[in-house]
Amino acid sequence: MVIAVDSPPIVLLTELPHILGVGRENAMTGATLAARFGHRSDRAVRLAIRQLIDEGLPVASETTAPAGFFIANTQEEVDTYARALRARLVEDAKRR
Repeated sequence: MVIAVDSPPIVLLTELPHILGVGRENAMTGATLAARFGHRSDRAVRLAIRQLIDEGLPVASETTAPAGFFIANTQEEVDTYARALRARLVEDAKRR
């Protein structure tokens, strides 16, 4: 197996799905997750989350309290996250 330079540590990929909260009410910040794995920065966590999403795990995030990452547990959580992503893309496009 070839691991790219920007690949998260394997332990993050195997353990993160078990640590992430299920449902929006159990969201955990990137900093909190990084600290649980002994990292100062949440970069590795964000890379791991991106890879887990690519593998089909329904990881979502929220910027309002409780802010953080979580495993979407309902269709409503998935839809809310999708709307937030679309809105962010539209705002990004307006700035460019």
